Amino acid sequence: MKTLHRSRPALAAGILSALLLWPFLPAAAVETGQLRFAVYLDERPIGWHHYHVTPVRNGYRVRSEAGFEVKLLFLTAYRYEHSSEERWRNGCLEHLEARTDDNGTLHHVEAEGDGRWLRLTRDGGGPTPVTGCVMTFAYWNPAFIGQTRLLNAQTGELVEVAFEPAATALPAAAGPGSRAYRLSAGELDLTLWYSDSMQWLGLESRTGGGRLIRYLRSDLAPPREDAQGREQVS
Repeated sequence: MKTLHRSRPALAAGILSALLLWPFLPAAAVETGQLRFAVYLDERPIGWHHYHVTPVRNGYRVRSEAGFEVKLLFLTAYRYEHSSEERWRNGCLEHLEARTDDNGTLHHVEAEGDGRWLRLTRDGGGPTPVTGCVMTFAYWNPAFIGQTRLLNAQTGELVEVAFEPAATALPAAAGPGSRAYRLSAGELDLTLWYSDSMQWLGLESRTGGGRLIRYLRSDLAPPREDAQGREQVS
């Protein structure tokens, strides 16, 4: 059974990354309650992603649900559904169950731990122990900025990541954005937007085909329309 460890050089790199970002990170509390995002592909509304962040003793419980649908004429060219349940304690992930249908490709990821380690299983395979404090791509949690590895809740992969301040402005239609960060992870390149108080406002990224996918807070984004052009309320 494979065990994933953080080497001393990797740990040192993580500390250095956090120190370099520290001047750009204000002290911020996690925003709790409903976080609702409209999702766009090349400015066209394709779906939604909702988070429900609930404070619990020494941590948070997070429910995430998403649904996307891309249509070509009258046919569905792509469909995506995702749901996950996370529990966090003292800044570390201690429970995850996530199910994803990525256009017919199914994923099931589970994790259990105590903040010092995590037992990870994905798509019915054997458990893989992971040492140390693990975080997912928890955009809702400002403390994830500066991490050097993150867990992909869809695939169960631990991904090496890097953060840096960015100058990209939040789209004018969504209102003012005060802070931007770039998240790089292999072929993934994200821009994240936060308010002065580190409230998560949105993100954008290019797909493999060069198209632009964008998340904007529903209370800030233009109203979505369904396939018949009717306005939808999130």
